[in-house]
Amino acid sequence: MSTEDVSHDEVQAVHSATLAEDGKTIVILYDLKDGGCGCQSFVVGELQARHPIHRVQ
Repeated sequence: MSTEDVSHDEVQAVHSATLAEDGKTIVILYDLKDGGCGCQSFVVGELQARHPIHRVQ
């Protein structure tokens, strides 16, 4: 699976948000405007940092 960073401007909608099994990582899946999918993850407590959205191909 390859990934590339995408701009927040390319996001159409949030598809889902899930708390991972470790109990501290949030994974957000996005529907992109071009029909693709995006994924973003971060550890709870690090919300102040900017986290990239990656295109999933």
